[in-house]
Amino acid sequence: MNKETFNFDSADGKHKIAAYIYTDELVKPKAVIELSHGMCEYIERYEWVADFFTARGYIFAGNDHLGHGGSSKPCEYGDFDEEHIELDLKKMNDILRERYPLLPIILYGHSMGSFFARWYASRYPDTIDGLILSGTAGPSLKNNAGRLLAAFLARTHKEGYVSDLLIKLSFGKFIDGIPDAKTPCDWITHDRELIDKYTKDPKCNFNFTAKGYHSLLTALTVVSRKEWARSLPKDMPILLISGKEDPVGNYGKGVRKVTEMLRNADIKDVTEYIDPTGRHELHNEVNRADIMKVVAKWLDERFS
Repeated sequence: MNKETFNFDSADGKHKIAAYIYTDELVKPKAVIELSHGMCEYIERYEWVADFFTARGYIFAGNDHLGHGGSSKPCEYGDFDEEHIELDLKKMNDILRERYPLLPIILYGHSMGSFFARWYASRYPDTIDGLILSGTAGPSLKNNAGRLLAAFLARTHKEGYVSDLLIKLSFGKFIDGIPDAKTPCDWITHDRELIDKYTKDPKCNFNFTAKGYHSLLTALTVVSRKEWARSLPKDMPILLISGKEDPVGNYGKGVRKVTEMLRNADIKDVTEYIDPTGRHELHNEVNRADIMKVVAKWLDERFS
């Protein structure tokens, strides 16, 4: 697998966005997977996933969101504006479109990245050929309430303010559904080695600011409306994957609500896969290879 690292100007006019493209020169490419990563992580956490897909004929690419990874300084982690995230995804897509004009592009969003991917798909539908949503969340009145609270806290405190209340409301109950929990991060995966690595990684171990929470919840609020599903192209193939033990997807219930929204909007090709033992990061679960084979099969049936 070959790895190319480069930068491009962020839509915020201040930062350089860290971007990555993974390829396998021995395999003829059949499509491009553009990743929109999750909260408190970065593209290079997905290098085994990139290796898995490049070996199967897919170019794997993505950029670190603002407030994350190589796109911001550590003192800026967790602070960003939702519009800039969307526009940077579009810039990354433009780069991929220019470089691979004959290949379809599938946008793959995980967790927070799935909220922005869902929003992106409704704003720029002509720039992607498929959508994969991993560890996404369903509609809830709590989402908008949290967004309003985050907006108030960001407005009434200094820039960069981190709210313990927002952190507790967001993650406080996530561990409750994990009977054998040994760390506050056990809801992510069953893989203890990976959890240990995650908690020690400074590019993962940080908190969002009130502004960051407002941006995340703004995206989730937008894509939780029925109008969002109705705005998508009827022929866009969409795959939703989640774990039955994932609190972000309300243990499968929230994901099923998103699936129902899409099917009620007459989207023709909607596939749902809920792994019976998976937690939040299916691509990092103990049975991750089998789960990624489900994704690869879905891709091959549509883009090979």
